[in-house]
Amino acid sequence: MTRPLYSSSRRFNRSAPTPPLETGQICIEIRVAGLNPVDWQIVESEELSSAFGLSLPSGFGNDFAGVVVELGPGVTRWKVGDRVYGGARGAAVATSVVLDEHHRSLHRTPDQLSDLTAGVLDIAGRTASAVADALSSQPGPG
Repeated sequence: MTRPLYSSSRRFNRSAPTPPLETGQICIEIRVAGLNPVDWQIVESEELSSAFGLSLPSGFGNDFAGVVVELGPGVTRWKVGDRVYGGARGAAVATSVVLDEHHRSLHRTPDQLSDLTAGVLDIAGRTASAVADALSSQPGPG
C-alpha cells in the first residue's frame, strides 16, 4: 500500500510504502478523503507545514473515511471491517493510513452515515463545535 507525497509545488512526487504495523496500530483503507483550504496552504508553505508537524514533501489532506483492514499486535478497540472516520494530518489522500488505535481523531462511523459524509467531518466538525462553544459562552441579550 502506498500514499502520494506532495511538495510546495503541488506536484505528485512519489509514493511511499506503508510501514509494517506496530503494536497498537491499525491500517485503514481510505474510501473518502475530504480536502479543506488549509490542506492546500500547508503544502504551499514550509513555515505552515512545520507548524502542523510536517516537512515538505509531505502527504496531503486530513479528513477521511474508510474501513479497518489490518490490526497490529495488541489492538482491542477495533476489528477488521469496522467503518471509521477522522483526521490524519498530511496522510488522508492515500490508499491507506496507519494510525494508533487510540488516535485522538478516530471515530466509529455510525451505520446511518455515508462514507461521503463522514469523510468531511473532522475539520468542519471541530470548527462547528468550537463556534458553538464560543457562542454559548457569550452573554445573551439582556
